[in-house]
Amino acid sequence: MIPTDELHGKSISLRPLLEKDCTVEYLNWLKDPEVNRFLESRWDEQSLDTIKSFVKSVCDSSHSFLFAIIADDDLHIGNLKIGPIHPIYRCADIGYLIGKKNYWGRGIATEAVGLATEWAFRKLKLHRLQGGVYVDNRASCRVFEKNGYSLEGILHKKYLLYRNGPYTDCRLYSLLAGDFLLR
Repeated sequence: MIPTDELHGKSISLRPLLEKDCTVEYLNWLKDPEVNRFLESRWDEQSLDTIKSFVKSVCDSSHSFLFAIIADDDLHIGNLKIGPIHPIYRCADIGYLIGKKNYWGRGIATEAVGLATEWAFRKLKLHRLQGGVYVDNRASCRVFEKNGYSLEGILHKKYLLYRNGPYTDCRLYSLLAGDFLLR
C-alpha cells in the first residue's frame, strides 16, 4: 500500500517509495555485495524490471507499506518496509536498507526505524513490530536496540550468509505498542 504520510525527522524524511525511485542507482545497491550482504534479495538476480515489480506489488498490497529514506539534500538513500501486516493480530515485520554507503554510521537507520515505528503504532494502530537480524549484523542489532526493541530470541541456524556456506543464527527483535507508547 502506498503510505499517504511523509514522516520528517531531524536529518531524514520518509516518503512513499514510487516507481520513479526504481533507478539504476537503486539497482546498483542491490548488486553491491557490501550493501546486500544481509538482504534476502541478494539470492535473486536483480534488474530494473524486478525492482519495479517489487515496488508495484508492495504498493498494490493492502498489507505492506514501502518508504523511501530521503536525506536532507532530497537524496534517496535507502528504503524501509513495514509488512506484511497480519489483519487480525495487528503485527508486522519492519526492515530497511541504506543503499548509499557514505550515509552509513550516521544514525540514519536508527532515525528511520524510529520514525516508522512511531507511525506504525500511532497511525496504523499496530500491536507489535518485529525485525530479524543476522547475528553478524551488529549495526542493525544496535538500530533495533536504540529504538527500544527487545531481543526476543535467537533463531538458530536459520540463514545462509553465503551460498553453500554454513548456516548462521538470526536475532529476533520486537517491540509492543504498549511498551512504546508508555515511554
